[in-house]
Amino acid sequence: MHRDPLRRSERPANRVGADFREPRTPSEKADRAMSNPSVTAENFAWLISNFVADVPGVDHAVVVSSDGLVLTCSEDFPEEHAEQLAAIASGMHSLAVGGAKLFAKGECEQLIVRMQRGHLFVMSISDGSCLAVLTAPTADMKIVAYQMIRLVENVGHALTPQLRSELREVIGN
Repeated sequence: MHRDPLRRSERPANRVGADFREPRTPSEKADRAMSNPSVTAENFAWLISNFVADVPGVDHAVVVSSDGLVLTCSEDFPEEHAEQLAAIASGMHSLAVGGAKLFAKGECEQLIVRMQRGHLFVMSISDGSCLAVLTAPTADMKIVAYQMIRLVENVGHALTPQLRSELREVIGN
């Protein structure tokens, strides 16, 4: 049996007191979509925060669209820093993908930048989007890279155009 990693039935929904009646009109559906992210969007955001909490040495993570916008980020990561990291990761990812294509080296899978006080990992997800992860200098780079691969392989398929659009709307509010 294939277990959907985005389904977390054991975790209570964050919609205490919400109206669970199905929307009847198109405007009700649009209002509901704007004010309440879907379970998939909530779960996707939760998975990113959970990744940060569970992988030793990981400080922050951001999922970035192909145009450099934050789709979701880990909890406790200030919005302005998430946006800056998204722009940096998108630019680096784009340059690496272009360089790999120019020199016929295949697809760019992952970038690693080593800094004095940590590392920045950038990994392709799908359709130009990427996962950017900041770590502490003591983080085991092999474990971080392995866990990023697992995360992308397990949930990358869920980052559909519809989910990207919904995540952008949620972040924009």
